[in-house]
Order: sequence, then C-alpha cells, then structure tokens
Amino acid sequence: MRGGFEAFGMEASIPDRLLSFWSRDDGPSRHYFVIQRSEESPNEVVSRLENIYLELDDQCWGGYGGIERVKLAPNGLTVHLDRHWATEVIGTDTVRIAVAFTDENYRAAVQALRIIMLGYEDRLEITGVFHAGERLGG
Repeated sequence: MRGGFEAFGMEASIPDRLLSFWSRDDGPSRHYFVIQRSEESPNEVVSRLENIYLELDDQCWGGYGGIERVKLAPNGLTVHLDRHWATEVIGTDTVRIAVAFTDENYRAAVQALRIIMLGYEDRLEITGVFHAGERLGG
C-alpha cells in the first residue's frame, strides 16, 4: 500500500543514523520504510533537508530531501512530504507507519530520529509518556 503500512519490525541505529520499519509479509506484498541521515553531511543543515534519505518499498520510491514534518508517537511514525515527493516520487504527501512500540523500541526510535533530524528540530514532533511519568518530548 503506497503511503503506509502496519510495521512488524523495526531497526534504529545510532551509528548509521537510520530508522527503518518493515511489514510482516514476505514476497511482493512486503513493505518497508527507511529514513537515514547522509554520511557525507551528518551535521550540516541544508535546504529541503537534502541530507536525509527516504525510501518506501523500493529504491525507485526513494531519494533525498522533501520532508515537511516528521511526527513520532507511541502508535507510529508519520512523515509529511513536499509537493515534489507527492507528485514526482511516491504519489502521496504523507507516509504513515503504524507501529505497536515497546517502551524500549520507542526510546530507540526517539534517539535515532533526534540524530537523523539534528538541526531540523522545528520539523520534528515527538510525543509519548512512559514509566513513572517520564515524558519523551522533542
């Protein structure tokens, strides 16, 4: 399904500045989403966020930049994209990944997104409350 899916698995890698999700299905109906900060400019802030790579289901639906806003919540990830992405790349302006996070996985996703979105904090929204009133804010 172009534009989103229900995630079965997740990888959050701080060293690779990467967050990825994939569906349960194998074969042609399998879905995945990757968001990753470029190795060439990990600390730079550039226009259109062109040092952040996105990919949905296939490399032909991937590329750099075009992020309007990223929202992480305990029930999933939503990425709002600019007009170029919506019309030229994947055919939608919003990617929604439904996720049943564990506390540990949610914290890992928060850490990875904070590194990926470093310098673009005004486009990142993180919500969630866990353990003894600890608030995860962004």
